[in-house]
Parts: sequence; structure tokens; C-alpha cells
Amino acid sequence: MLFRSLPTDTYRTGFVVIAAIGPIAEQNEYYPDMMLSRDKITITIDDEDEQKAHDLAMAIDAILVTDDTEEE
Repeated sequence: MLFRSLPTDTYRTGFVVIAAIGPIAEQNEYYPDMMLSRDKITITIDDEDEQKAHDLAMAIDAILVTDDTEEE
């Protein structure tokens, strides 16, 4: 299993992130379990198909990573 817990500043922010992950899962045809709580999102990806799990995790990471250099 691949697991990631992400802190969020609001419940709404978490909902927006989960909504963004949905199309990525559809595109990869591999679906994570996601749990939304008040201040975090928990994403669990079954790694039965290691390649698909890795591809999905990388695609999710790509939307979660922000470029801090733009803020400088």
C-alpha cells in the first residue's frame, strides 16, 4: 500500500484537492481510497499493480507540488 496524509487549512481545501484527484484516477484507471477530515486528506493506493500504483502516485504528486521559487 502507498499512503500519504496531507494537512489542509480548511475542509473546503481538502474537498477541492480530492476533486482534482478524481480525474487523474480516471485517466490512470486506478483508484485510490481517499478520506477527508477537517484538517487533512488521507490517500491510500493499493499497490497490487505496482506500476499503476506508482504512476498514479506520481500523477497525484505532480498536482500537489508547488513551485516555491515563484514566491521569491
